[in-house]
Amino acid sequence: MRWTEGIEYKSVDDGYNLIVESFENCGIKGVTYSKPSGYIELYSDGGLILSEKYWWNGSNCSIDTDTNIGPSAFHDAGYWLLDNDIIPNTWGNRKKIDKMFYKLCRKAGMRWCRARYFYRGVRTFGWLAC
Repeated sequence: MRWTEGIEYKSVDDGYNLIVESFENCGIKGVTYSKPSGYIELYSDGGLILSEKYWWNGSNCSIDTDTNIGPSAFHDAGYWLLDNDIIPNTWGNRKKIDKMFYKLCRKAGMRWCRARYFYRGVRTFGWLAC
């Protein structure tokens, strides 16, 4: 079991699972999404909740570290919402999700220069995922 600034998770064979429900503000307001059997909830005030047992594959295109695994859970969830047209897939909304990732990396203890490098990576190549 690992913990990254409020994000508790464990490694599984093909990725990671949350152990405890986690909340962050993604900055996208006015959209609501909740599925009874799903693991992602989005509230109109920008609140993004990942429930216990949410699965993700870690940081793509980089080595997973304690400072980027937890933030990558929220980034993956945000891009899933974009990819499935729950959040309008616009440049501005992708930027908000990417900025949330940057802030979470900093909150997890990543140095600002490395967090900026990761942010530039998702800004440059994140659109390929959507």
